[in-house]
Amino acid sequence: MMLRSFVRRVTLAAAIAAPSLLSAQEAGIPVGHAAPNAALETLDGRPAQLSTWVGK
Repeated sequence: MMLRSFVRRVTLAAAIAAPSLLSAQEAGIPVGHAAPNAALETLDGRPAQLSTWVGK
């Protein structure tokens, strides 16, 4: 009887955890592709594009 209860609890825990574990895969940038360009502000307030630093 205890084994059956344990199996039910483990099965329930796996059923609850499975969707969150499967959706945890990140859909980021594929390997080998360039990152999108980003604009930011330097410490002295000037705008800077990250694309100006590509290849340097």
